[in-house]
Amino acid sequence: MSHYVSLIRFLSVILSVAFFAACTPDSAPPDPPPAESADLPPAAEPMGATEPVSTPIPEGALVLYVDGEKGEAGGDGTERAPFATLTEAVAVVNTTSVDAEVAAEKVPTAVVIKVAPGIYREGGLALQQRTTPVTIESMDAAKEVIITGADVWEDWEQVGGVLSAPWPYDWGNAKFKGWPASDLKNLQPIGARSEMVFVNGELLRQIEAGRSLKQGQYQVDLQAKKLSVRLPNDVDPDTAIIEVSTRPHLLFAGPMPGLTLRNLVFTQANNGDMHPGLGSWAVLLAGEQDKGTKDHGEAPISVDESRAFLRNLLIENCRFEWNNSGGMTLANVIGVTVRDTHFDNNGTSGVGANRCKDVLYEDCTFDGNNWRYGKWGHCFGWAPAGTKQLFISEAVYRRCSFSRNYATGLWMDFGNENIVVEDCLMEDNWYVGFYFEASYGPCLVKNSRILRNGYLNKHDFAVGGVLFAESKGLTLEDCEILDNANYQIGLRSRERKSSGYWSKTRFDGLCENLTVNRCVIRGGYFAGENTPEWFSDLHRLSTLIGATTHSNQDWYKKFIPTYRGDHNTFINGFGDKVFSKGGNYGLERVTLEEWQNLTGQDTHSTFHASMPESLR
Repeated sequence: MSHYVSLIRFLSVILSVAFFAACTPDSAPPDPPPAESADLPPAAEPMGATEPVSTPIPEGALVLYVDGEKGEAGGDGTERAPFATLTEAVAVVNTTSVDAEVAAEKVPTAVVIKVAPGIYREGGLALQQRTTPVTIESMDAAKEVIITGADVWEDWEQVGGVLSAPWPYDWGNAKFKGWPASDLKNLQPIGARSEMVFVNGELLRQIEAGRSLKQGQYQVDLQAKKLSVRLPNDVDPDTAIIEVSTRPHLLFAGPMPGLTLRNLVFTQANNGDMHPGLGSWAVLLAGEQDKGTKDHGEAPISVDESRAFLRNLLIENCRFEWNNSGGMTLANVIGVTVRDTHFDNNGTSGVGANRCKDVLYEDCTFDGNNWRYGKWGHCFGWAPAGTKQLFISEAVYRRCSFSRNYATGLWMDFGNENIVVEDCLMEDNWYVGFYFEASYGPCLVKNSRILRNGYLNKHDFAVGGVLFAESKGLTLEDCEILDNANYQIGLRSRERKSSGYWSKTRFDGLCENLTVNRCVIRGGYFAGENTPEWFSDLHRLSTLIGATTHSNQDWYKKFIPTYRGDHNTFINGFGDKVFSKGGNYGLERVTLEEWQNLTGQDTHSTFHASMPESLR
């Protein structure tokens, strides 16, 4: 227990780096009607999945076996007598860590934990800082190990179609440490809760205590200490498997030279506190914070030997899903490779990352996130996203999906540099498709599709397709940017605060050096029944390239000489004045010919009232 508590304190210090302290949304989020059921989008399949593999066992490695069905008390972790739980295996791993080295004991060259496929209802797994790598993987490369924060509840009392059980917990509302009041003012009470109930694997819809339960809903009455559930009409209560989330954290890992996670599922953690610290995430993988610098400084990450990093992180064929808050966070990690992994349907963000270097995400999905804080709680900005990445350098996001999030899809926020996004999809997000904010650049987005983002967010004119905000060096090449609300490519230049992070950086708040080549950019088109009732002519005449309503319009005029672009196809069937020249909250617009004269660019680009036949 002392090891676990020590690591919790260690990680709390690491993640107090003001994880989400960058930009506050410019306007109040929307207030859509609450859904009567979970009604969440299905997870997408990986976009280029590879065959599952297993780790070759290094010479001199310690190999431990875990089998939830065959393992028994007193097992020694061998293949003949496996442990019954992951908790037992992790405890043995920690005895081979730095403490063993100090005691001059023999330390294995690596540790490999082989886990039999199945469901493991445990959490709080804490890997201590160590000097040799660790692998945790399924024994069967084709089957998953499910680590869940939920337990099966069976003792229910049924009255009038409602199942009820005593509720022994008093979690209350989540804490929002460091979050701006402007983002919380529309927060509905359910958005701050952490109770989750699953029936036959499907999340039910939570409502406030005191309201009448409809089918597929549940509520927790803290005063009466009672959980009440009304099952969906097509579910037989005699055969239903009802799971209740009771564990907030599933896995923690500190500094080490290598960590591999393969064929694992991390799900149903009831992580509640939505703040930069420990409480927000189901899985935390982190190196040591730079003790000499408490602010972000000027560089994304300083690689030195004065502190211990988590290095060589490999995650393959895993799923981080249906957790109450975030799925996974990374901090101070050098060498990140994530392949064929889903970060879907988490209550806030799929992944949060801070100060990571040499990063590759390939064939991953970040879809359907922020259902708790966003869809249920009616708040969509500031922190949650499919993934939010801060101070990342040398990173590639390849063949990934960032879609159907009740928030932004891919958010590169604060201090990111040398970023490549290629062959990716960002569609149907409620806020922004791709958000490049307060970052150094360069960032190249190529061969990607950014479609129909922001159009459900009817009150906020800051949402749209690509938002290039207070940053330098964004290039868009060979992309389709279509049918996003308000703007297709929006720019925001504005003065930032002179204290905190901004006082320690080289930012001046001015957007510069946007390049757009060979892109198809269409505004104002929504097909048939997908057109919201509130969708106005102002939305139809959405800006194809230009200042957002929250941009400093004089500063936007300083951006114009730095713009480069050509061979683009621009489309809008509701008018041809679709380029912003600055002024009147970005609504002073010009035609393509005027834009060409203004910028000296796009000389070979064309404007059309409808999609050219050659592009259909």
